[in-house]
Amino acid sequence: MKNLKVTKKLMLVLTLGIIFINLVGAAQLTEIQGFPEGIDIILNQQNNLIINSDYHLRVHTYNHSTGAKIDNTSTYCALHFNKPNGAEGLFNNMTYNLSTQEFYLYIDNENFTTNGLYPWIIECQFDNGGKKFGGFLEGLLEINPSGLEFTSARSILYIGLFAVLIFTFFITFFGIGLLPSSNTSDEEGNLLSISYLKYFRTVLWFVEWMILLAIFFVSSNLAFAFLGEEMFAQLFLMMFKVCFGLTPIIVIVWIMWIIAQIIQDKRIRNLWERGMMGEDI
Repeated sequence: MKNLKVTKKLMLVLTLGIIFINLVGAAQLTEIQGFPEGIDIILNQQNNLIINSDYHLRVHTYNHSTGAKIDNTSTYCALHFNKPNGAEGLFNNMTYNLSTQEFYLYIDNENFTTNGLYPWIIECQFDNGGKKFGGFLEGLLEINPSGLEFTSARSILYIGLFAVLIFTFFITFFGIGLLPSSNTSDEEGNLLSISYLKYFRTVLWFVEWMILLAIFFVSSNLAFAFLGEEMFAQLFLMMFKVCFGLTPIIVIVWIMWIIAQIIQDKRIRNLWERGMMGEDI
């Protein structure tokens, strides 16, 4: 009986020992060694860019172990980025600018014609007398019509602004209906008084037009931010551009109409003061 107990204890100790050895072995396998030397890459970080815009990439390089600045006499840097669909975007070596002591690359706007996320990698290599080390930096560049990052706070702000615009649009439209469109006349068409509220009515119509432009613009940004398909976003953006292009013509016609109404009201007032008013003027 005693031998059985001793045997059980030995088996328990042996089992725990095997588990402990396996754990120690696993810890040794996952140990990560840091590199004593390398290149630290510092760049003018920009996470967002307006679509169809040029990009000026500037990079500074430093020795990771000493902090000393590294120039192009022994180092080269290159940029490699892909398009949102994974297609090859650009792979170019960067040139070193002696005056600003930085690596520089100009990227033409033709490389940013599609909205989305562009993965990029900057890699630098140092080679001096057979001594080699390097470094790399990676990230994402988001291309969209506004050039802004759509965070949760900004999205809530956009949605709130959109709701306010819709509310203001209908309130203004209701207010326009309450204002007179012409001078006050009796049932027979005789002029009773000159109404100046009709000028405010035309001002509200122009305000309504500007609110409509804002609604198209905000709708386009919201569609770009939350819809995977760009069809509606492009539709609202096109409507905004068309309406915005018509705005100068509308302003000119609006001002001419107001001037014509002022001249006509002045003529009517002069006739009225002389007692020469007739009907249907």
